[in-house]
Amino acid sequence: MERYAEELANIVGSQNVLQDEAGLICYAADFFPRTWHKPDYVVIPHNIDEISRVVRLAYENRIPIIPRGSGTSVTGGPVPIEGGIVIDLSNMNHIISVDEENRTVTVEPGIAWEELNKALREYRLFYPSTPGSGRTSSVGGSVANGGSGMRTIKYGTIRNYVLELKVVLPDGEIVKLGSKVRKTSCGYDLKNLFVGSEGTLGVIAEVTLRLCTLPQQSAIIAVEFEDWGAVKQTILHILREGIVPSALELTTAETLRLVAEPITADTVASLLIELHGSEATVRDETQRILQSCSGLKTRLITAEEEQDRMWKRNGEIYFKLIRLK
Repeated sequence: MERYAEELANIVGSQNVLQDEAGLICYAADFFPRTWHKPDYVVIPHNIDEISRVVRLAYENRIPIIPRGSGTSVTGGPVPIEGGIVIDLSNMNHIISVDEENRTVTVEPGIAWEELNKALREYRLFYPSTPGSGRTSSVGGSVANGGSGMRTIKYGTIRNYVLELKVVLPDGEIVKLGSKVRKTSCGYDLKNLFVGSEGTLGVIAEVTLRLCTLPQQSAIIAVEFEDWGAVKQTILHILREGIVPSALELTTAETLRLVAEPITADTVASLLIELHGSEATVRDETQRILQSCSGLKTRLITAEEEQDRMWKRNGEIYFKLIRLK
C-alpha cells in the first residue's frame, strides 16, 4: 500500500494524505468504539473531482474505500475493517446555494446540521429533523445513514427532504440522482437507494434538501414520570387528541443520573414534548397537554434561548456517555 502515497498526494496534496500512526488511529473507530481498525491512508479531498480521482485509483487497484463524515455513527459504518483508504469529507463543508423561493438548499456533505440551520435562519428557513448530535454530525453522513433525528413525528424522515444527490460511483464516475422539483416519477428512484446505504454504493458529494419555514411559535414541555405506564398513556393521549408534537424525546432516569442531570429520586423517565405552529395553535396545544399531565412534575419552556439550551443539554448526554465509556 505504501506505493500509492505519491499518487494520492498528486490528487489532494501531500498535506491532505495521512499515513502516520497518530493520524490513522483517529479514523479507526466511530463514536461507539467497540473494535479498532486502522486504514492504510486517510485522504481529505476538497471537491468532487478529487473524490472521483481517488475512487478511480482505488477501483483500478482493488483498494477498499470508506467514506467518512464526522464519525458520529454508532453502527461501525465508517470503520475500515479491511484497511484501505478513508475519504474524510469534513473539509467539504460549504453551502453551495440557497433557493429562498423554492425553499431548497444545496450543500457539500461535510457541513454540520447546526451550522446549516444557523445560516438558514437569515431566510426564515430550517431543516427540521436534525439528529441529536447535530452540532457535529454532517449532512452527508446523515443522508448515507438515513439519520432522521428527533422531529420525524411531525416532519417525517430524511428521505422526505433529499431532492437531489451528486454521487461518485465505485469506479469514479460522477452521477446526478433525483431532481430539484418537488414531484417527479421519471425512471428508477435511484436517489432513495443511496439514502441509508451507509456508503456502500458510492460517495455522496453534494446534497440538495427541501426546507421548511421556521415556525411562528415553539414551546417545550418537560415532564417527569414515576412509572412507565404513565409515560405510555400520556403519549397515546396526546396523539389521540390530534396533537402532533414536533418532537417527543424520552430519556431514562438512569441515563440522566449517569451524566449528573438533576432529577427527583422517584423519577423513572423524563419526556421533552416540543410543539411547533402558530401562536394560537401552540398556546392551545400547550394548555391541553398540561391538563393531561396534571399531577405530574411539568415545566413549560417558551423562551427561544432557553429552548436552545435545553436541546443543547439534551444533545450533550450522548457525548458525556461516550466520555464515561
